[in-house]
Amino acid sequence: MNKLSTEKIQRILKWIIFWGVLTLMALSIVQVAMHEFRPRQMVSVGGVVLQADVAKTPQELQKGLGGRTSLGRDEAMLFVFESDGPQSIWMKDMKFPLDIIWLDRAKRVVHIERHVQPDAVPHDTYESTVPARYVLEMNAGRANGIEVGSLASFNIAEEGI
Repeated sequence: MNKLSTEKIQRILKWIIFWGVLTLMALSIVQVAMHEFRPRQMVSVGGVVLQADVAKTPQELQKGLGGRTSLGRDEAMLFVFESDGPQSIWMKDMKFPLDIIWLDRAKRVVHIERHVQPDAVPHDTYESTVPARYVLEMNAGRANGIEVGSLASFNIAEEGI
């Protein structure tokens, strides 16, 4: 009876491990799929062309790139705000330096912060000196050649923001 119980326990443990590994694999696939199918937008500004993740919801706007370990060379995040204003960006949970560009409603660059360093406590915030509608974050150094007054190009549907 003792041998039978040990065999049964081993079989149960094997099934638990099997289903645990299968669950982890499924979660990994879902995470990759969510990364691949998130809203992206081609953004061009000052001769730099980037594929940008789009943040529109309050949750997306608050999280931004926080928690990510890196961006690809030609990747960025485009924040789309509901209205023009002095948009504030913080570096909470950031792991790498960024160049941050503020754009007005006409998609003209109105403010730039270069080589903004990762998170520090208290969390540093950066704000445009003039009203902005969009903010574009990219790897530090990618904004070289982009100046205040440069015009950006991208297609964002603002209805339903």
